[in-house]
Amino acid sequence: MPGMDGTKFLKQVHERWPGTIRILLTGYASQEALEAAISEAKVYCCLAKPWVDEELIKVIGEAFSSLSMS
Repeated sequence: MPGMDGTKFLKQVHERWPGTIRILLTGYASQEALEAAISEAKVYCCLAKPWVDEELIKVIGEAFSSLSMS
C-alpha cells in the first residue's frame, strides 16, 4: 500500500464504514503501532504473520458473533 500503512488504511475504513470489523494482519509491529491500530482504527484484533489458519478462522467467527450480539 504505497503512501500509507495498515493502520492508516484501517482508520480510513473505520471513518467511511464504521460498522465494518477490522482485523490487522502484521508481519512486524511495535507495541506503539499495535496500540495505535486498536485506538485509532478501532481494530477488533491484531494477528501476527505468518498466522495460523485455525486462529484466523476463530477470530473471524468471534468477530461475526460480536456483531450479532450488538
